[in-house]
Amino acid sequence: MLRPTPLLPDSLRRPLVLGFFALLTLLGILLHRDYGLSWDEQLDRLNGIISVKYVALRLAPELARRQESFAAIPDMNQNEDVDHGVIFQMPLALLEKIVGPKTRATYTFCATWLRFSR
Repeated sequence: MLRPTPLLPDSLRRPLVLGFFALLTLLGILLHRDYGLSWDEQLDRLNGIISVKYVALRLAPELARRQESFAAIPDMNQNEDVDHGVIFQMPLALLEKIVGPKTRATYTFCATWLRFSR
């Protein structure tokens, strides 16, 4: 079977790819304040918070129930969007609880910064 001839030699391909993604990451970090909300940002945030509550109830139920916002967070079985992945939203929800960004703008700023700095 014939293999296509590469456009670039191997010695240039890897540095160019790494350079491209490094530049993309750097631009994201420098420009993160200019990003806005996507249409499902609040839904993703809520999914992360519900998932953190679910895990907290499994690991430390008494501590979870003592949190002031516990009753306001829906249970996992009341969430219609349990099929969404929350691997990024859960750490962000924990960070929000610890650091406490109280405004939507602060939350968006933190979420966008984390996306580009990971």
